[in-house]
Amino acid sequence: MFIVPIVSTIMAQVSQPQAINAQVVSVGDGDTLTIRSSDGQNITVRLACIDAPERSQPGGNESATFLNTLLPRGTAVKVLPLGKDQDGRTVGVVFSSLNINVLLVKEG
Repeated sequence: MFIVPIVSTIMAQVSQPQAINAQVVSVGDGDTLTIRSSDGQNITVRLACIDAPERSQPGGNESATFLNTLLPRGTAVKVLPLGKDQDGRTVGVVFSSLNINVLLVKEG
């Protein structure tokens, strides 16, 4: 049938988002950072599957400091975008030499 190849092609494109090569500009809190893409665009990224406290909440400064230690300003990263959240931020998986999302879950 003709529809199956079209659907397969669309699904392949949807399930393989384009990675963004960038540098870290700043860390907002323990689950949010701003990056500058290779084309000069600043993008706010919310780490997928991570829920860290806001800076004003207990543990918030510590979680932001930990993420900032992992990804200081200027660190080269690759972001695999998965979508947008309700605030318009890019939700994604962030890689430096490691998968940062997995590392944060592992480290608690």
